[in-house]
Amino acid sequence: MICRKRYDEPSMTVARAGAAGLLWLSCVPLACLGGITPVAAAETPTEAPAEAPAEAPVGASQVVVETLLQTTESWDRRRYRRYPAGQPQLSLLRYRIPPHTALPWHAHPVPNVAYVVKGVLTVERRADGATLTLGPGAALPEMVDGVHRGVSGSEPLELLVFYAGAKGVPLTQPVMEPAPSKND
Repeated sequence: MICRKRYDEPSMTVARAGAAGLLWLSCVPLACLGGITPVAAAETPTEAPAEAPAEAPVGASQVVVETLLQTTESWDRRRYRRYPAGQPQLSLLRYRIPPHTALPWHAHPVPNVAYVVKGVLTVERRADGATLTLGPGAALPEMVDGVHRGVSGSEPLELLVFYAGAKGVPLTQPVMEPAPSKND
């Protein structure tokens, strides 16, 4: 089991991974970890924290804490402005996309982040054709209200996408394909 944590807040962002890959993400208070002491980023998993409590669970010294992503802006450097109004609703979706597949153009009305489990993802912004390519283990802070699409590489692509939305607000909104130009 690997725990990953944000060091700057009293609660922590946790991801637990196993042989089958990333299993879940959650925010939990530090008190809920039952004596697990976070390991500083410079330490290796085999080093025990100096201040580990005597009642720490067996194997707690092997816990590795790593920030996967912490940002206030999307991949195209646009700042996130707000969360949607209403009752917060968190969603975690797994996408399995065949090789050489271009997803339809779409936009997200809510902040979200994609984690590449396997394969290669190229994300493309429709406005100017800007692209970003990511491989396994990469996290992508997605655009909010910006029209874009994802394209898989030569292998199957698996993504986990976490959405911080609100009840009744769609996670994704399809956008019509651009009309062909007169010169086509």
